[in-house]
Amino acid sequence: MNLIIFLLLTSFTFSVEVTLNITPKWVYIKSLHNNKTTNSKESSVIKLVAPKNSIQQIEAYKHGYESINKTITFDHDKSITLNLNKLFNQSVNTFQTTKQLAKNGSPEAQYKLAVIYATGVGATKDFHKAVSWYKKAANQNHLGSQYYLALMLLNGRGVKKDHTLAKTWFEKAANQDHIESQFFLGKLYDEGKGVDQSFKHAFYWYLKAARLGHKNSQYSVGTMFHNGQGVTKNFKDAFIWYQKAAKQNHLNAQYLVGLFYANGLGTNISYKKSLYWYKKSARQKHKSAQYMLGLMYAEGIGTPRNLKLSKKWMSKSYKNGNKQAKKAWNKYQLWKY
Repeated sequence: MNLIIFLLLTSFTFSVEVTLNITPKWVYIKSLHNNKTTNSKESSVIKLVAPKNSIQQIEAYKHGYESINKTITFDHDKSITLNLNKLFNQSVNTFQTTKQLAKNGSPEAQYKLAVIYATGVGATKDFHKAVSWYKKAANQNHLGSQYYLALMLLNGRGVKKDHTLAKTWFEKAANQDHIESQFFLGKLYDEGKGVDQSFKHAFYWYLKAARLGHKNSQYSVGTMFHNGQGVTKNFKDAFIWYQKAAKQNHLNAQYLVGLFYANGLGTNISYKKSLYWYKKSARQKHKSAQYMLGLMYAEGIGTPRNLKLSKKWMSKSYKNGNKQAKKAWNKYQLWKY
């Protein structure tokens, strides 16, 4: 049986550590480029590590407190203080103050008021009002409001779904290096929603976000190199970008890195490394990775033959909807183990 694996192309990257000193305690930090959330717990300190000269956008939030969006450039070790102010303990007073500041034209207050209406924290949830205030702040070039207004238009929340207008606002934010907006703009070009489909433009925006560490964009860049969409087909480059996304726990990328190692696509064959990445993806319930892992254990490829483990992973793959696993189950008579 021919199975598949790849040789890991490693590059030595200097990392930089940034310390966030947060008030109050138990604040949640969400990295907007990979959706990873960290809890500060009782220490009120979170240490973030990223490649040197990379840029990440984070959101600090806690129920009952204002949220803060922060762009961090990892150019050197440093300490950043984030103070989240109570929004709603003073309840009506705080809400009314924010509303008055918003009416007076403050884009930050308009953004905060939109968030209040969008989340329903501090006032009754009202997507229509959220859109209205996001739009006011977005028209004053408020970056976060441009992004969230685009999302509301994309999903039809509080406003009629409008991909063309969503594209306009994503583009405004993307041109200011807003990573998530760059990804969504690439996706619109990729799928031809709100714009004429253009793999070339999709690749351009995916690549900008990918270089800033956005894992979904890294996977998308890998896919475009893999399929030759918007760029010349290149398995080596596809492998490099899949690997970057895989290291950030992207389950499809992890599966494909395993597949590339097993087949020698863009890298040398390495069944041990293929097994490693299949495991990573399989543990995230990727049914094809579970199936390939089951095959490798059944055949003893990259690992000693182990039909008990083959049974385990084939069973998981089948329960997740992979009908091929049923054939393997019968072929290797896995019910015996």
